Amino acid sequence: MTRILYSRVAGRDVHLPKMVGAFIIVATLLMFAQSASNLFDARDVMVYYQGCILDLGDGTVEEQRAQFEFCADTLYNATGLVVKDSSPLLTTRQYWIGLAGKVAVLLFWLAVLISGYFLYRTDRLILPLEGRVIEHSAPVRKFSYKRKK
Repeated sequence: MTRILYSRVAGRDVHLPKMVGAFIIVATLLMFAQSASNLFDARDVMVYYQGCILDLGDGTVEEQRAQFEFCADTLYNATGLVVKDSSPLLTTRQYWIGLAGKVAVLLFWLAVLISGYFLYRTDRLILPLEGRVIEHSAPVRKFSYKRKK
């Protein structure tokens, strides 16, 4: 036989966990928006870098090197990727490495947002706890002592 016990995390009168959860949700929404903006900005900088490298032009070697340095610095500041002079175009691996950290931060703030939502909903959260009642199928023996005569 199985018995399910319900346990309430917080009562309907407890407002402190709900207030903390609301603050976490608001702060996390702002950080989630910032990390999404950083992700899209990094992608835009990578696309800009590819165009910047392809438009080096027919100037002198010093002008081309200066423009390459400008493009590489812009890419490094936005994504942290370092590009060599020998292979200036981004590979697929470099592209995804540049975005992987931004995606991880975005998913982290999404996880914090979900935990803040659960903290906000503590007044309605009920945890089911399962308890098992074991019935013995064998008859229980009663011990009796013989009296001495």
